[in-house]
Amino acid sequence: MPGYVLSIDCGTQSLRAIIFDAKGKMLAKSSVSFEPYYSTKPGFAEQDPYVYWHALCQTTKELKSVNLAIFDNVDVVSVTTQRDTCTCLDRDGEPVRDLISWADERVIAQPRVYSKRNQLALRAVGMFKVANLLSRQCHGHWVEDYEPENWAKTYKYVQLSGFLNHKLTSKFRDGVASQVGHIPFNYKKRIWEKPNSMKGQLFQLGMDRMIDLVETTGILGHVTKKASEETGLKIGLPVVAAGSDKGCETLGVGCNDNSTISISLGSQATVQASSEKYYEVQSFIPPFPGVNPERYNPEIQIYRGYWMISWFKNEFAHREQIQAEKEGVTPEYLLDKELKNIHPGSDGLILQPFWGAGLKSPEARGSIIGFYDYHKRILI
Repeated sequence: MPGYVLSIDCGTQSLRAIIFDAKGKMLAKSSVSFEPYYSTKPGFAEQDPYVYWHALCQTTKELKSVNLAIFDNVDVVSVTTQRDTCTCLDRDGEPVRDLISWADERVIAQPRVYSKRNQLALRAVGMFKVANLLSRQCHGHWVEDYEPENWAKTYKYVQLSGFLNHKLTSKFRDGVASQVGHIPFNYKKRIWEKPNSMKGQLFQLGMDRMIDLVETTGILGHVTKKASEETGLKIGLPVVAAGSDKGCETLGVGCNDNSTISISLGSQATVQASSEKYYEVQSFIPPFPGVNPERYNPEIQIYRGYWMISWFKNEFAHREQIQAEKEGVTPEYLLDKELKNIHPGSDGLILQPFWGAGLKSPEARGSIIGFYDYHKRILI
């Protein structure tokens, strides 16, 4: 019997473990949902990294218990995760503090100081203010400025995928195509930036804190005995480099050139293309590294995306949540059933989806506009 691939997909609100055969057919699946983050202050969004690791262990053990014959033929594991969610790890690979989610909106008081050459270059292209905002948004900078004791303990500053890959292999390695975020990464060359480069000065995190990078499908390491005991995976199973969740999705739906686009309706909604050429949809905002090493993924985002559905459900659909639990279905299922009774366009009711502002419009706020006296909630 041919071997299979176990794909771990860790999103903002759930983690899925899926086994595929060599032709891409899904053979088995398990998933676990969790709260996307907790907030101690307005705009803060943090999570215990072990929420994701425990979810990974739960899904793999469930797959093993329900689909043992398939599970035993898994030959390789790959991990893809939400983007721009970095974790401070100590020398043992343990989190120094809870991670700061991509949805977090905190900023530091002042951006990092750039060289005169880089200052002039940024001003010349009209990107000085945007660069300052990027530097202030870097969560590593925030930890360094406001929690210096934790930054001093930080041996590696890694994406969430880097944390999960380390838990599986005990190696500080991650995939090139997973490096998306406020980090000193050269998206065009797919390497870490030099400290004196423009991006290296925007994100002054220390090159010694950056994780070792492995190109897509390269081996990051092998499942350790400890990881095997926690996940049920075979000791020595190779863990290969994948890419970010959006990048994997773009490849998975068959978008491998500029004639098609991938529309992703996740917690962060995106429209992504796949291109052999490096080009910027928005000036000076780089395309992300494609999972295919010969491709780039230019992208446009709606920052909160389908997260807004969870927000709406939690704030306004308590009745549907209770009814869904009684019927053994999801609240979304009940809400979807009512769509046939709503006219297209909702009689002029419009959602302005800035529940999280974009890079070039940090002052933007979300709104629901166009209310009239006949607008009301559905009754179930």
